[in-house]
Amino acid sequence: TYAPGVIDVGTFKVYQRDRALGTETFEFDSRGDSIAIFSNVKQVLPGPGGDLPIEKTAMLIVGAFDYDLRSYQSQTKVRGKDLSRGLVVNDTAFTAYRESSTSGGQGDRYIRPPGRVFVLDGQVFVLFDVMCRDLAGKSFKQRKVNVIMLRDDQDQVMAITATDMGDETIRWAARPVVARKLRFSDSYATFNAWIGPRVRSTASETRSRSPGARRSLSMRRTTRPATACWPRIR
Repeated sequence: TYAPGVIDVGTFKVYQRDRALGTETFEFDSRGDSIAIFSNVKQVLPGPGGDLPIEKTAMLIVGAFDYDLRSYQSQTKVRGKDLSRGLVVNDTAFTAYRESSTSGGQGDRYIRPPGRVFVLDGQVFVLFDVMCRDLAGKSFKQRKVNVIMLRDDQDQVMAITATDMGDETIRWAARPVVARKLRFSDSYATFNAWIGPRVRSTASETRSRSPGARRSLSMRRTTRPATACWPRIR
């Protein structure tokens, strides 16, 4: 039983192949006509020089009825440095800002694309869960999804493709579950997610098409959701 106002609470365990890299805990809270989504990430990023520990917190505010983006902010701690990212959203435009403990701050103004728009930010996998929840009740074979991708260098507004891959039987909590598979893709990467009967995400997969950057990640939800989406990344 959740506390008053709490819609869902869960944890993703993040793996690279069979190696555990860390966790992401998240919470969905009802706030009148809005939903506040909180994320707390503790992971390591493997690299040629060894593992790089990273800690990250994020908060996303969306409309309660349509998941319309209202605001986003995240804070990352890595190598003793802090980086803050945020989005200030208006009806026709938004401002993406960043502030670093070493290089100061800056902001860029972008035209907001028509329709629903989502945020993607490194290591915050619950942001894919939000897209799954919005698409779960919709029938389609293939459709475009507008996203704001927060990058290390230059942020990008783009449309990725969501494809309904049909139902698959996957195992979760040692039991078979029939789940709807969605594939999110662009020219660079593919992200697969499985939406369970109660509509939230639990396993996902991402595949990079860049030969020098190929990686395999999977997120496994460790708590039973009120509704369910499973992400996996390769």
